[in-house]
Amino acid sequence: MLDFAFVNIKNTPNTGDQVCTPYLYFDFPNAEHFHVDDKVPDCKVAVYGGGAIEPYLRVHRIHDSVNAKKKVSWAIGTSRSGTKDHGELVNDLDICSVRELNREGGDYVPCVSCMSPLFDQKYEVDQEVVFYKHAKKTKDGTLEGLPQMSNRAPFDEVIEFLGRSQTVVTNSFHGVYWATLLGKKVVCIPFSSKFYGFKYPPAYAKWETWERQVQKAVSHTEALEDCRTINAAFYDRVIALHNTVG
Repeated sequence: MLDFAFVNIKNTPNTGDQVCTPYLYFDFPNAEHFHVDDKVPDCKVAVYGGGAIEPYLRVHRIHDSVNAKKKVSWAIGTSRSGTKDHGELVNDLDICSVRELNREGGDYVPCVSCMSPLFDQKYEVDQEVVFYKHAKKTKDGTLEGLPQMSNRAPFDEVIEFLGRSQTVVTNSFHGVYWATLLGKKVVCIPFSSKFYGFKYPPAYAKWETWERQVQKAVSHTEALEDCRTINAAFYDRVIALHNTVG
């Protein structure tokens, strides 16, 4: 029997989904990593997340078919198009942590990708404003003239690209989050509920108003340390839960 089974949207070109599992950043004994559609073997603790996989649990009930003594979510979120409302939250996990602040029924834990050492590197700022775009939600030619990168680029290249900027315009959840961790000013162009619930919120804009919102954007230099502290504490909590399992 495994001690830990980690489940997230693993098999995807979306960089944020690829790197949002705690399996990549913390030490866990006898652990394996699975995609949401995989058959997960018997385990002591099943850990779901991160990413916007809350509906996989609440609606599709992927955790019902897993024989785990304890079931935990780690910084999960939801994405409901055209609304700020996250909706109901899965309510039958041993510990439910969500990446949205003040969401009833869940403990706030920001995306665990903050633990990456890429955020400790120094980047020379040589770009005033850049556009980090969601590949599936952005039309060709949008914000033409700005330096651009999509959310399917390699993680290290994304963080370097964002790190070299002063201000980031983005319609990507992780674009907002990672730019914030890097201390950048962020202008978000939202399309679903997942963009509402940041502890350190960006400036919000529509496609035609982003330039006006740049002046309203502020940097949050304390965000990285805070997000890491919360994740480290949650790791201790999950290990303690594992240690209660016989």
